[in-house]
Amino acid sequence: QKAFVGATLNFIKKMNNGFHYSLSGPEGASKTAIKDGRYQNAHVAFSLEASMDRLVATRAGNSPPKLGEAIYEDPESIKQRKRGGGVDWNTEDTYTMGLWSAYFDFLQWKCLNFPAIRPFSLVSILGPQHLQLSMYCLNEQEEASSSKGNGTAKSRPHYVCNITSFVNTEISHKGFFDLGPCAKKSMARLKAGNTGRVAVGSPPTGEEKNAEEYAHIVDGVETDKAEESDFTVEEHEPPLLEDDDDAAVTELGKGIYLKSGDQPCAMQLRTLGTNSWT
Repeated sequence: QKAFVGATLNFIKKMNNGFHYSLSGPEGASKTAIKDGRYQNAHVAFSLEASMDRLVATRAGNSPPKLGEAIYEDPESIKQRKRGGGVDWNTEDTYTMGLWSAYFDFLQWKCLNFPAIRPFSLVSILGPQHLQLSMYCLNEQEEASSSKGNGTAKSRPHYVCNITSFVNTEISHKGFFDLGPCAKKSMARLKAGNTGRVAVGSPPTGEEKNAEEYAHIVDGVETDKAEESDFTVEEHEPPLLEDDDDAAVTELGKGIYLKSGDQPCAMQLRTLGTNSWT
């Protein structure tokens, strides 16, 4: 699987400016490093500007794109972003973003459409664990210190202690494994009837801060847990090449790229503890 993972990551790196990854996680880090948060979680990261399929800034006083409809962005703006062009981030505009992929089917929990490789289950790579989609930045002090040495924006470590998270979305599939920790706590809040009986612990640090983003703990409520009898888990085969020839692997790095779908659709989500929809 090392050849498969390496070829896939090289393919992704060539097609995405600012791509960064670490597969080691905290394993091997010293106790001091763990305590100080100077370690990386296993991750694959993309620059926000280059990775979004649609990114539209709406000036104050204007109406942003409607959720559930196609998000229009000027083709020249898309090209500029994909080439590494920046975005004029400010607190005045409203930013609408669309992100989708032709390579992941979260309903079936599969990867697909990779050249020379048949579709395979995410369980064969990740095991029985959830995914976390996060939007974060590295603090300015880390950026400044890295620029003085050999580190670059693409190569410097994404240490947990230097990360400020803005959005964390947990993705799990009850048909293949138990729900993630945030999903369990959200379900517990709903089960408690949103009575507001929430116990807030001490401020989390390190991995807890970024994994759960100050998630509230419901006092005295048992979280739901998937039982084995609730679903049937299909057999998960490891990703296999259709050909044994190594050329099938190297084909991933030749610039073959499948375009994503035409229309992103932002679903409406109910905010916990309120009667409104956002």
